[in-house]
Amino acid sequence: MRVRPGFTLMELLTVFVLVSAVLAMAFPRMSRNFAQMRLQRAVSVVSADLRLAHSLAERQRTPVTIVVDTATRLVRIRDTGVSTRIYSERRFDRNSEYPLTRLQASQPTLVVYPNGLSSADINIIMTAGTRSRTVSMTRAGQVRVLP
Repeated sequence: MRVRPGFTLMELLTVFVLVSAVLAMAFPRMSRNFAQMRLQRAVSVVSADLRLAHSLAERQRTPVTIVVDTATRLVRIRDTGVSTRIYSERRFDRNSEYPLTRLQASQPTLVVYPNGLSSADINIIMTAGTRSRTVSMTRAGQVRVLP
């Protein structure tokens, strides 16, 4: 009888079972890491958009409105005078680039004036999975990311 090169069915099944076991142990940790990375990217985008609102108001010398719609998980920056003029719109629903499980805001709308001040402070709480981060902006336009 001649020896043929290759693997037996038992050897292939053993390797398949071992690889499956390793993946099953690593999957929960990987999914938590992915949720944390999605949250961090979403937080970075929102903080950059809040800074954008201040720079747009100063540059164009017209008030800019920030709208946070928590029901549809939407953050929109638009012209205060012309509500159809939208400068930025970010969606955070599950079909978006930055999916979040929850989006909360202390103010649903906020006006940023050309002098650099806004109508109020705002805190936007973003949640992905079990992790949450808060983006905070003062009336003077200081944007911070809180744990």
